[in-house]
Amino acid sequence: NMNENQFERKINPSPEQEPSQKEISEKAAQEWLAKEWQERLKKQEVLLKENPVFSAKGREYPIENKIDFLVASVQTKKRLAEELLNEIREVNDYWKEKMTAKLVAFYKKEEELMLSYAEMALYYPDLSQEIEKESPYFAKVRDLAQEKFSNWSENNE
Repeated sequence: NMNENQFERKINPSPEQEPSQKEISEKAAQEWLAKEWQERLKKQEVLLKENPVFSAKGREYPIENKIDFLVASVQTKKRLAEELLNEIREVNDYWKEKMTAKLVAFYKKEEELMLSYAEMALYYPDLSQEIEKESPYFAKVRDLAQEKFSNWSENNE
């Protein structure tokens, strides 16, 4: 684990200190991944239109509401990240691979979280409302999912 001083040095190195080759390589990989990920995310809407389903418990289901869309969206991002990771592994770039692996891990955790939230919202709505009060993040996610689902469904009619 990193203590606060180590974290601060990593985020804001002192100006008189020259960056190491590792820091330069890591920074270049971060910049590349940020740009590449933005480009990959542009494919998300097309992929959801081509295959308007999400997976749960080993089965595929059509997207019918904001909760379904939320899960499908996260699963699509996870697939895009996994595809990118496989491509990077072919070129053998340590920093790009490391960062993209973190991105894949993030979307795997987010998928797990959203599947749990979706199940709760569908089968235990009173409980999901209580969780939304305690963790406002979920209320924001729900509202954003509604907005994106509305836009997506209008464009796919």
